Amino acid sequence: MLQYSVYQLNIINSTLQSEKLEIPRSGAGGSGGPNRLLPPKQQQDILIAMRKGDRHANVLSELQWNTIKIYTDGAIDRPEKKQRDKGYGVWFGTSHPLNKIHPLSSSSEMRNSTLVELTAIEEALKQVINPNYYCCQPVAIFTDSLDAVSYLSGTQDIPPNMQKKVAAIKEKMENVLGGVRFEHVKGHAYVYGNVQADNFAGAARLGNTIPDPTWKELPTSTRVDMRPEELLMVKRLQHAKDIAELDWKTIVVYIAVNKIGHQYAGWFGRDHPLNFAYNAEGKETADKLSLAVETVLGKLNGWKYYVGKPVCIVVTDQRFKEWGKDKELPKALQRDFPTRVTALTELMAGLQGDVVQFQSIHEEWEVPGWKKAHALIRSKAVRHHPDCPKVKP
Repeated sequence: MLQYSVYQLNIINSTLQSEKLEIPRSGAGGSGGPNRLLPPKQQQDILIAMRKGDRHANVLSELQWNTIKIYTDGAIDRPEKKQRDKGYGVWFGTSHPLNKIHPLSSSSEMRNSTLVELTAIEEALKQVINPNYYCCQPVAIFTDSLDAVSYLSGTQDIPPNMQKKVAAIKEKMENVLGGVRFEHVKGHAYVYGNVQADNFAGAARLGNTIPDPTWKELPTSTRVDMRPEELLMVKRLQHAKDIAELDWKTIVVYIAVNKIGHQYAGWFGRDHPLNFAYNAEGKETADKLSLAVETVLGKLNGWKYYVGKPVCIVVTDQRFKEWGKDKELPKALQRDFPTRVTALTELMAGLQGDVVQFQSIHEEWEVPGWKKAHALIRSKAVRHHPDCPKVKP
């Protein structure tokens, strides 16, 4: 069992000075006191994995908003075993009904780990073609098998024993009207979907049922010597994990406010029809934030595609975390923008989703979704908000 002590994380930026992290004293992080650094090589490996995971979050933000994201993985016993247990896992998202683990017979002809990985990808495509869940949407499949990605993308010659499997996958790709792309993701690199697919594959190899979610704790400055920008990377990775843990149906929207100018924006995903950016001249930062939240709630109320789905709104004000469906707007927020309390309350009540929650981030973390929202502010798409009369020069 892990024991924890509280460590005060000090970063030059004042917005992060008061944050607290729980630090493992012993257990999975290693034995000894909380301030003992890991060996240099191990620290380097962890930092490399963190950078890979951080880049993956950026890849996700570049996908079309309605892309189906699937993580696959295969597992097989070591070659020296005569009867090699094997299996694969397919992870669509938290609590997704198409999540699957599948054990393979130890006597099957699949004696190569890449064949097992390809079989997982084939199964994912079978599920995507299921008309009860998806239709005409683009698909992105993430696997930690670089060989599988190379064979399917045509960048590497396909060995004879895998040509039949690759051909079967390509045949199924033709039935995915939105198109399929394959992305290599480094294994064990703090990518939540890959971690769950790996967990599924391990359970399948052992013949078990779908396991509970698992996660490798992110490193702390007591175990890995990290620069300020790497500490911020930890924050981004933790946020990516928090988002991935949400129910698969959850609608996630990021809000950004220009503290110096008059603009605010909301980002639902790349090329999403509900993305917005408004100019709110004469409004203080708090008013702009309340207008942004109000705009998001209004758009969610007006779009039938999202009726009944859970919602997560990501903001840079942690006080919103106390608000949600069937909850009173926090007193502190009521004091900051009293003129918008009624509208916000009515719009929240009008949402039909079972869950409406807020997550808070810091601008300094530069989370990809927030960066995309902020980019809308800098774009030419900014429109003047009707509730904000233009200020005469």
